[in-house]
Amino acid sequence: MSGFSVSRVIRARGFKHLSTMIGLALALAACAIGKGPSSSATSSMATPGVMEPQLKAGSSALAEATGTISTSATPVGGESPPPTPVTTQSLRLVLRSAAEVNAAKQGSGIVAQPLAADLWQALTIDSGTADSTGSSRFATAADLDRLKLSQADAFTLGLQNATADLPSLTTVTHDLTPHQIGVIQSKGEETSRLLLAKDWAPLARALDGRLLVAVPASDTLLYCVENGTQSVRTFAAAARDTAAKAGHAVSPALLRWTPSGWQSVLVP
Repeated sequence: MSGFSVSRVIRARGFKHLSTMIGLALALAACAIGKGPSSSATSSMATPGVMEPQLKAGSSALAEATGTISTSATPVGGESPPPTPVTTQSLRLVLRSAAEVNAAKQGSGIVAQPLAADLWQALTIDSGTADSTGSSRFATAADLDRLKLSQADAFTLGLQNATADLPSLTTVTHDLTPHQIGVIQSKGEETSRLLLAKDWAPLARALDGRLLVAVPASDTLLYCVENGTQSVRTFAAAARDTAAKAGHAVSPALLRWTPSGWQSVLVP
């Protein structure tokens, strides 16, 4: 073999070994970068001015990465939960304080009218059933338009629905001594009972027409016999205390039964 041929082979083999060594060195460097524990080495390769998102428990990114859905995730785009469906069966006529009604009126035109003292009869839309309590909201004029109901018809239907599942008044009231306060309480809406003023006539007659009532909470109704100034003050204090502790307070106002309906009572 000529010298030229030998030298060419040597150079070729040398280049091959050199290429192999360079490739091995690059591979080792890549492994060192990919497996290295140093966070500074990794962050130095990140795009300047961009922070990589972290996967935290309960985050939507973690849900996508693991294929699970977080039950606490909020609706996309901050959407509100679907509104309570409006049907004739969902209408309820209840009592609410003037303060609560006025606050709701600022958002939409709710359907309500005054009763006595600071109490208003208000139409609501309820998603609950006889066996469970659901969400509730004030009904609006637009709801009545969709149901093709006048306000008078809606009030009549709402009162029927609200009182249909309530036990009769005679089964939840009892005779009182001059200083006793009767309590009617349940898991449902008790304020609607006062909208059936005629049902209270027998009890009022038994108390010589001196029946006082209060609805300090949506699930609680108080009644007593008016027996002088001190009895009124004691009853008013009980109504205020019950309202202060209520989950859904209504009003500590006192009402007196009359044949023509309820009248506001001024506490002496």
